[in-house]
Amino acid sequence: MKMAIGRLPVLYTVLVCGLVAPGGVYGQTDMERVLETLARIEDTLDRHAAGTVTGKLKVFPAPFGVVLNWDLAKRLCVNKEGHLGVPRTKKEVEEVNKVIKEKRWKVWMNGNDKIKEGDFVDIYGKELTLQNFMKGQPNGKRKSNCLAIYDKSYRKYSNWNDIKCRANLDGYVCRMPI
Repeated sequence: MKMAIGRLPVLYTVLVCGLVAPGGVYGQTDMERVLETLARIEDTLDRHAAGTVTGKLKVFPAPFGVVLNWDLAKRLCVNKEGHLGVPRTKKEVEEVNKVIKEKRWKVWMNGNDKIKEGDFVDIYGKELTLQNFMKGQPNGKRKSNCLAIYDKSYRKYSNWNDIKCRANLDGYVCRMPI
């Protein structure tokens, strides 16, 4: 994961404030509390660091030092009072592409085919009406079920891909309330 010097105070704050359990051993609830606290701290920093995308979509970086899988990205969006997002229009696709290319990130989006292979739906079970998969994708079979987007610098647009839901990516797209 990339190290952001500006983010070091966040890690320092978490450690000094005693949010990490003594002895370095975490219980499920201790780790969740740490992640939730980190998410709140990161949210404050991310308001200025994230690339704003048309209206309701926003691209956020992964919290410093956290393995960002699809399920955690989904929870982080909820913590921000939104939900994992996916572009719904060509304009939103172009705006997300602009941020992805600029930052050279791989990011999570709202979409998976966990229920029926090849049928991508959003977190509410609705079919994705706009799809922008790269050539030969989706091809993950039962191993790769979650939707990500990343830059292919030789192409005009970044493309969607189905990858393993536990993969560690650079960021995530949230659809925020107005």
